[in-house]
Amino acid sequence: MWSLSSAAAVVWLACRGFLPTAAVIQVKAPCSSLAFVDKSSVSNSTAASDRHPAVKLSAEHAWRASSSASVARSSLSRLRAQAARERADHSAAGAAVSDNSLPSVAAQAYAAEANAGASLQQALDWQAKVRELAQGAEQTAYSVARAAAEAEFQKLKTEAKGYYRARLSEMAAANKGQSSLTTQ
Repeated sequence: MWSLSSAAAVVWLACRGFLPTAAVIQVKAPCSSLAFVDKSSVSNSTAASDRHPAVKLSAEHAWRASSSASVARSSLSRLRAQAARERADHSAAGAAVSDNSLPSVAAQAYAAEANAGASLQQALDWQAKVRELAQGAEQTAYSVARAAAEAEFQKLKTEAKGYYRARLSEMAAANKGQSSLTTQ
């Protein structure tokens, strides 16, 4: 079974032409705003229905429902505004607490930043010293290795010359021995 609210009844009456002086043109969700138009914009209107007591009663009922909806909407808006104000006050209190704790945190942060800056500078100084020492050590290692390699080369060169002379003398002695055999 369908039950019609007073706003729905007004809409039904307006659509059927029973409310020529006022008709509903827009209905929204629960707290609807009811807008009315005059009889010139409503089709199927008759002058006889203007005088009918049911039409007058329906129009008055629609007007009262509209005003009740307006009161309900304004009450709801007031409650929402109060809730928003309470949330804002709570957030402001939390921000004030955070704001009061920031100076101590900032001081700690500045001290940590100063320590970090000093540590960075110390690390950069050590890095420069290591590069300097590494460059000197590299040059020293190269010089020592070159001197050792040159000494080894001279030693091998001397040994090679001695070996070559020994082989030449052996070959010369072998050639002398062969030449004495062939002459005999």
